[in-house]
Amino acid sequence: MPPKKPGKPKKKPDDPTKLSGRPLAEMTHATLRALQQRLVMEQEIADKERAAENELRGRMFEHEEDQKRERDRLTSIVADMTRQYKSMQEELNREITVLKAKTVEQDDEMRIKERRFTEISNKKKMELDEKETQVNELKRALDDLTSKFAAMLKETLEKLEKKIETAKWETDANDAAAIKRLKDLAGI
Repeated sequence: MPPKKPGKPKKKPDDPTKLSGRPLAEMTHATLRALQQRLVMEQEIADKERAAENELRGRMFEHEEDQKRERDRLTSIVADMTRQYKSMQEELNREITVLKAKTVEQDDEMRIKERRFTEISNKKKMELDEKETQVNELKRALDDLTSKFAAMLKETLEKLEKKIETAKWETDANDAAAIKRLKDLAGI
């Protein structure tokens, strides 16, 4: 930096302690006005700052209230959802218990019915076997009776033929047809 040039010495303001009378009163009055204006300006600034601080506090209070309401709402929602979940879980558990009981009951009924079916099936099979045995016995008996009846008819027919021969009937077409019918009936 270049050196400063010596210039005119600055004039210092008058020392207020050396003033008296009217200049002192004017100066005091001017200082008082300046100080009053400065006080008014600083009070306005302080009022604005207090107003801004109060507004900020109000906003913070509203924000805190909003947060509290939101927390309360969320807590309420969580509590409601928890209650619904527990209720649904209990209902589901009850339904599972009921269904398990029904399953056990139906399994028992099914086993009983299977046993009954097996018993009835075995009984019916035995009855069928019995009936088949009876049918076979009756068939044998019928065959025996048929063969006995055939033998009896044959015997009767033979006796008739002998009687006819002994009586010396004349054989005509009618008698031969009657003999043929008798032979057919006898199965000869």
